[in-house]
Amino acid sequence: MTIVSINLTTNDLLKGVEQLDGTDLDEFVQKVLYIRAKRFADNFSKEETDLMEQINISLSHKESNKLNILITKSEEETLTKDELEEYKKLYSKMETLNIQRLTALSKLANLQGVSLNDVMSKLGLLPTI
Repeated sequence: MTIVSINLTTNDLLKGVEQLDGTDLDEFVQKVLYIRAKRFADNFSKEETDLMEQINISLSHKESNKLNILITKSEEETLTKDELEEYKKLYSKMETLNIQRLTALSKLANLQGVSLNDVMSKLGLLPTI
């Protein structure tokens, strides 16, 4: 196997990522999240690693895009009956994932003996103002 080294800036990499279609983007994001979790996992116990995996589960790119479209249509009051059912299903899935994520974050904070905000900050999950 030949190893080739290339130098890319973060902006160069992001420009390349912008060109990916939805499926490839989803795959790329999942691999990046895996790499991120693995880096943290090197210092984590098995339980902490499992919690990190739960924290990184989210809607797929396709589901997220569809939900955003349906949210807009809901705000415009133009949802069809079928779209309303899909909206409810996707929104419920997102809420379930968020509850699981928050629960896992809370457990991770307890294991590490720090606040929830500290864990979220460490993982880059706090919103920027």
